[in-house]
Amino acid sequence: MSPFPADGADMAPADPSPGSPPADLAAVLGFLAETQPFDGLPADVLDALSRSLSVVSVEAEDVVLKPHQPVNNLYLVRSGRIALCSPGGAVWAERVAGQTFGLRALLSDGFAMFRAIAVADSRLYLIPAAVFTRLKLEHREVDRFFTPVGGASQSLSHADDRLSTEYQSNFLALRV
Repeated sequence: MSPFPADGADMAPADPSPGSPPADLAAVLGFLAETQPFDGLPADVLDALSRSLSVVSVEAEDVVLKPHQPVNNLYLVRSGRIALCSPGGAVWAERVAGQTFGLRALLSDGFAMFRAIAVADSRLYLIPAAVFTRLKLEHREVDRFFTPVGGASQSLSHADDRLSTEYQSNFLALRV
């Protein structure tokens, strides 16, 4: 059974980490070491990051986030596929392994503006907001990765989660 309620429930659970600590730290470390922007972090920081996150498995059609739900974690997709949908149900974007969601909420008012639904069985790494903020402030590569073109590096702003994956990839290509 999923840690998240069915779509008909009043509200998905208030975030902090509904998952469990990673059982296989070596696998988490390996994934983070191959995933931007975490791949540029020192080994001790990667180790601390892997120990701070929670792991959640969701089944296809599970609702992970609902509009106006408090968001206390950055969601990193380890496997599977997550659709980001408008409150009306239109798919704005999809996230796959190595991509994140929940960022806009973390960098603005702390509440989800979209519905996140598992399109396929998925495994998610939940990075606590405080850990993400510290990484962003202390590691320039993380800050740059999560700051839009033309954005102030310490502004904690980011490209809209509504942008398609292709458009975000083009955004990133322009930054190189």
